[in-house]
Amino acid sequence: MKKLKLFIDRALLCLNFRKFMDATFDIKKSNLTYLSAVFFCAIPMVSEAQILTETTVPIQVGQKLGTDFWNRNHEIFDNGKLIVSNLSGDKGKFIIIDFWASWCTTCIKKIPLLDSFQKANSKLFKVVLVNPKRSRDSLTNITRIFSNIRTEVPDINATSIINDVYLANAFPYHYIPHYIWINAQGVVVAITGYDLLTIANLDAVLGRAQRYIAKHPSTPKKP
Repeated sequence: MKKLKLFIDRALLCLNFRKFMDATFDIKKSNLTYLSAVFFCAIPMVSEAQILTETTVPIQVGQKLGTDFWNRNHEIFDNGKLIVSNLSGDKGKFIIIDFWASWCTTCIKKIPLLDSFQKANSKLFKVVLVNPKRSRDSLTNITRIFSNIRTEVPDINATSIINDVYLANAFPYHYIPHYIWINAQGVVVAITGYDLLTIANLDAVLGRAQRYIAKHPSTPKKP
């Protein structure tokens, strides 16, 4: 019965995919490809066994993030140094969580794009790179990747959560790149692959973040 409910929930989500994307990203129907829909709907469901054996309950599109998400500490590679911090300082911004690995060339190609967009919109937008523990990346590999990126983008913000387990359990996946789109209200609005991570779509969600902050001046903002 539980498996049937999971199947029905996924089916309903897929049926509403085009309507949701039009409302969220202002994408013209001609640009919303069949491949995009297939990718979104093909995100594997978490099995009942996985849910029962993991301490973190998967977070779905449409859910608002709780206190534990914002206050949980993470190990972070910060421009060559290791620190411990959480995401509470970024509440009120539009956030993209970017799961990546040193062996994923598509992931690496998107990092400079997200970094440049964040620099241009630092008060409203935050990218959170996440190198999960399951990637089996070493600090040597992570350092090498950022060093390589620096040859083309000298001022790259070489910061990433590393050895992650919590976020990978909260947003299960089988393929990377894997992007979690979180709006300024702290609601997960989309889970996508690389094809929807474009400047046009980032501009669209940023416009919504600007309108939200204008209506909610108490929203935390960084100078």
